[in-house]
Amino acid sequence: MSIDPILLLFPPGWIYTTGGPNLALPLLKGFLEVKGIETYLIDLNIGLSNYFNLKISDDEIANACEIPSLENLNKPYYISQEQMSGIAKPFNAIWDIQLGFHYEGCSFSSSDDIKRFSELSSPFDNFYEEKLLASVEKLNPSIIGISGCAPAQLLSTFQIIRLLRRKGYSGKIILGGNLITRLEKSFIKDWVFELIDGAVLFQGEVTLTSIYFALQEGRELDSVPNLIWKRNGKIVENKIEYLTPKDFGRPMYENLSFNSYWGINYIPVLGSRGCYYGKCTFCAIPYAYGNNGFLGNDNPISVYDDMVSGYELTGINKYKFMEEALHPAILKKLSDKILSENFDCEFEGYARFDNFWKDENFLKRVAKAGLRKVYLGLELITSGKRGLLNKSDSDITLEMLKKFSDAGIKTHIFTLFGYPGTGIDEAIKTIEFVLKHQHLIDTLDIFPFYYAKHTTVPFVIPIIDSAKDWAIEYDYNPMMEGVLRNEEVTILCERLEDVIWNERPEWLHPLYRMCSPWSTVHEFV
Repeated sequence: MSIDPILLLFPPGWIYTTGGPNLALPLLKGFLEVKGIETYLIDLNIGLSNYFNLKISDDEIANACEIPSLENLNKPYYISQEQMSGIAKPFNAIWDIQLGFHYEGCSFSSSDDIKRFSELSSPFDNFYEEKLLASVEKLNPSIIGISGCAPAQLLSTFQIIRLLRRKGYSGKIILGGNLITRLEKSFIKDWVFELIDGAVLFQGEVTLTSIYFALQEGRELDSVPNLIWKRNGKIVENKIEYLTPKDFGRPMYENLSFNSYWGINYIPVLGSRGCYYGKCTFCAIPYAYGNNGFLGNDNPISVYDDMVSGYELTGINKYKFMEEALHPAILKKLSDKILSENFDCEFEGYARFDNFWKDENFLKRVAKAGLRKVYLGLELITSGKRGLLNKSDSDITLEMLKKFSDAGIKTHIFTLFGYPGTGIDEAIKTIEFVLKHQHLIDTLDIFPFYYAKHTTVPFVIPIIDSAKDWAIEYDYNPMMEGVLRNEEVTILCERLEDVIWNERPEWLHPLYRMCSPWSTVHEFV
């Protein structure tokens, strides 16, 4: 029996100041299509931006960044933000460029709030009617999959699901994504499974394929891995299986509106699944990959082919590697392939302060291949207390920043203040360090420590609030003298951010980041 295609949706609520789509849907489409399953993608998040004509133009960004004062950067940013606020205001709601849409009084951490507020009308209803329902009617998908990565996407996800059911869609609705995996058992609610047919934990490629063929063959879903579903009125959890490198699929970018994303557009790619280190005590990002946060490296030649096929489809030769840390083996072989084929490209990615970056020949080669910027987790300047974070990386930060600069590779620095056992002194010294060596740094983030679900952090105990059952970050109580409290960490970070806003506003401003890695715009500062 032949059944209709799969439709994959990326819901509103994702940050707009990125230059490309989330990679989840292209990865799923590539895997499913190879299995013979016709698959379509709709990025509803960027679709909303296009529907309301909200995009900040490349020219506006370039002009603002020529002299990147806070005033110049804020002007185009807040024109769009005011438009969004005006759209949301009649609904007693807030729509933020970076934080998504929510009603006043609605907490993304509360399943009760999501249930209640998702029943309300929204400013996006006409868009859903005109764009989404028209596509559903045309394609008649047997399965609609929705991938959620951020808490701000929960509200729109359930508004979309309620609309689909209200309009008579009777096919399977399956939810997945990093966020659903992070929520896992707390996501199991009777009202949720009255609306949906399943929730996927960890990677969804095999799960969606198995659901599709089970439907085609008229089988139950008992053998489908990584699935939470309702059987005979009872919600059950199937066995967990992790994806292996031999099963990694190739992303397919068809159906996505490239060149409509904000800023200089790039194509997202992936060289590894997860973080090859994965032992930082504060970090839960790799958790959703499964297998202790790392599934393995991909084939560098296949990754190169992904880059070329993306360019041939879109005309874009800029790429962002989405794994948590670029792996040296992948990067070396990929760079060799790029150079041997004379493929003109630029790319950026996340990295650790690992010793292989000290190799000047390696740096020159990857820079020649197109590496333009790395995003580095410094967290704190080297001190006796930095070891508490269990980063196990190099302690020669300044030398490595100089080597990146000499190779023509820009750097972004992540800082993290208030981690239990560290304090105000370490935070201030870190800010003093980055300002002293500001000529080596392109952008910077200041993050307050929060207790992430699926981590274990010493010296504090998380506060588990039953009213915040969908929280993935917790407040906490110190368990020893000298550990900063939540509110103290917040104040510390706000004050240090004020210092950076005054000294180097472009470091923190999202507008500057929308173009800074790429050579097709002015070299600003």
